[in-house]
Amino acid sequence: MEDLHRREGDLPVVDANTMRRTVFAASLTGPHPHDQGVAVIERVSLAHDPAGVERILDAHAVCYPPRDQATVLEPLLPDRLAEDFIALATPGHLYGYPADAWTGTSLRKLFSTGQSVGTGENGNGGTPSRPYAKHALTILIETAARWEHVAKNHLDPLLRENPRLALSAGGAALITLARIAHLDPAVLEAIEPHLPRQDIDLDMGIAALTERLTEHHLAAAPDHAEQGRLHLALGIRKGIAGLEDQAVGSLEQAVTLFRRLPAPEAAATRADLASALLNLGISYLHLGRNEAAVTVLQEAVSLYQQAVADGEGLATSLDMLQVAMSRSGGRHEALELSRTVIEAWRRYPVKGNEASAMRARALLNHGNRLSEKEGTGAARHAMAATKEAVGIFRRLAADDPGAYSPDLARALVNWSDDLLKAGQRKKALEAITEAVARYRAMSEMNSAAFQTDYGKALFSLAALLGKTRRYQEAYDITSEALSVFNGEHTDNSASNGAMLALTQTALAALLIDLRNPSYAAVGAREATTLIRKYGLTGSLTDRERIAKALGFLAMKLALEKMWDQALEAAGLCGQMFRGLAAEDRSLAKYAEHAAGIPMAIRAAMADPSLYGIMQKVFRELPDRDNTVGIPSGRKKPKPKKRKR
Repeated sequence: MEDLHRREGDLPVVDANTMRRTVFAASLTGPHPHDQGVAVIERVSLAHDPAGVERILDAHAVCYPPRDQATVLEPLLPDRLAEDFIALATPGHLYGYPADAWTGTSLRKLFSTGQSVGTGENGNGGTPSRPYAKHALTILIETAARWEHVAKNHLDPLLRENPRLALSAGGAALITLARIAHLDPAVLEAIEPHLPRQDIDLDMGIAALTERLTEHHLAAAPDHAEQGRLHLALGIRKGIAGLEDQAVGSLEQAVTLFRRLPAPEAAATRADLASALLNLGISYLHLGRNEAAVTVLQEAVSLYQQAVADGEGLATSLDMLQVAMSRSGGRHEALELSRTVIEAWRRYPVKGNEASAMRARALLNHGNRLSEKEGTGAARHAMAATKEAVGIFRRLAADDPGAYSPDLARALVNWSDDLLKAGQRKKALEAITEAVARYRAMSEMNSAAFQTDYGKALFSLAALLGKTRRYQEAYDITSEALSVFNGEHTDNSASNGAMLALTQTALAALLIDLRNPSYAAVGAREATTLIRKYGLTGSLTDRERIAKALGFLAMKLALEKMWDQALEAAGLCGQMFRGLAAEDRSLAKYAEHAAGIPMAIRAAMADPSLYGIMQKVFRELPDRDNTVGIPSGRKKPKPKKRKR
């Protein structure tokens, strides 16, 4: 750079020191559109008059030609080189490269924004008004992770002065920040009060930050009550981030610690124990551990009813309990309990976004219970409940998309199913298409939390397309869903295994619709293998859906005279429905139909004239749905002052 500067005629008149500082600013913040580049040069006081600013920009462009001709202040590349240059330019290191005290002042100027722009009830956002802030802070955090003096002398005071600034960097940078070993935990403590309840982009970073602080505070928390609260807070954050296995570990530890307390302390921490049990039940539900969920949620309900004056906590616990009961075979009891929850919410004064969201989640779950009940009246009431929930979540997601977009996406999946059952296929397609788009975007930000839900939404879209005979589109989307369920970020839960089995079954049926019997035969074998591996021990809801799909696959195979594969699928279908009917008497009629499938197939095999009778049996099979419900409703404990 200095050699180039010494060549007359090659550069506008800009001294080497000014150029070095320009490279610093560009490496931290660039590249920029021209007007923003001008603002950066002025902000760090390299020039203020228009002619001087343009000379600097032109000189920098000669040294570092922009990749995009519409931009200025091209940074050093690759990023690691830029980070090292930034580190060497800032005072505090012991290397021979000359540091520049100007860099500390420029950092404060670049990130000085006055009031941050927040969004939503939760106070999340915290996004500075400077358009380069996210990129610049990410670069600074990555630099601080490798250069201790940058962390201690520059990042530390910057975030202490404006802790909300950390939220503007995004979830990935927040994870890096939380893992900087040489960063004073006090910096993270300053950020903690500004963390939103939920934010799709930040949740993984918040979980990492909470984990670091939990480790720090546990070392100084001698009593079990404080330790329990730390594990509870961490478990909730892990669960919100989609790290359910880790959440279970923290929440179980919290429950154990609260139960060890002597009577006086136990009485003072009943609300914490109830919250831990509630959130543990939710994590169990996400992992498909439905019977375990029933047990802990019953205990949570008992605590809220007898010892903890928290109407929202009681309503949420009852709502999650009815979800667990429905999945464990107690559908009638679950429906009655969901009615109780809705009645309670109708009486309860709803204040604030989160209370509105909890009420809408209860409505959505009530709609699920009603949709499991036979009759047009139940379907009509289910549709009304789901429609009301969608309206609430649309308002909430418009106000705070980071917190409530997941709820809206889930509601849209259910709304699509209700519309489909009502014969409104066009509106159903619109709703599920929107849900898929939302889940795709959320999965890209946090695959751990949303990849499985994205796969379920894809499956529902494919099922709808199949019903409208758009078989190729349905096959392509079902294949995509199968890839999602096999993805590296999906969990090993019973629920995900059931979706693998269900999706493979649907894929085999679509291959028959596409007149590809040889591949359909392979797909059918893979489907029955997956069902035997994953589909026989999941929730009642999952097993019912798999059994219905298996019955339709057997039908399609038989109609193509693929007798061996049809009999295998029909036999497994009958086995599943016999087990289901033993748990839920309302499914006895499905078991009767399933029992007739193998007999009809064998009769048609022996006597071709009975082929028409077989078709009649298949036409009488109850239709399958495409509902894929997911639990929701984590309750965050009320903040308490941490003992010092």
